[in-house]
Amino acid sequence: MADFGKLNFAVAFVPQTAFPLDGRTYFESLETAQAAAATAVPVGSSDGVYHYGMQLFVVENGVSAGYRIQPDKTLTKVDGISAEDLVGEF
Repeated sequence: MADFGKLNFAVAFVPQTAFPLDGRTYFESLETAQAAAATAVPVGSSDGVYHYGMQLFVVENGVSAGYRIQPDKTLTKVDGISAEDLVGEF
């Protein structure tokens, strides 16, 4: 997971930088995203920060791709992610 610094909640709806709302979803390699997915837990569990069905985004070699965590803790590539797909993720 990338280190983004700190979010200034006073300006959360008027961001001053290119900063994802949920830094846990951005990865700079597929391997690090897979390692995060390996720690996924069922939705509602307080035992982890990644959950089944969560969207992760990998930007590697200038290409961005979206993945969804499966219940077997693997990643499935998601083609054509739309804003509607992300509702409830953040």
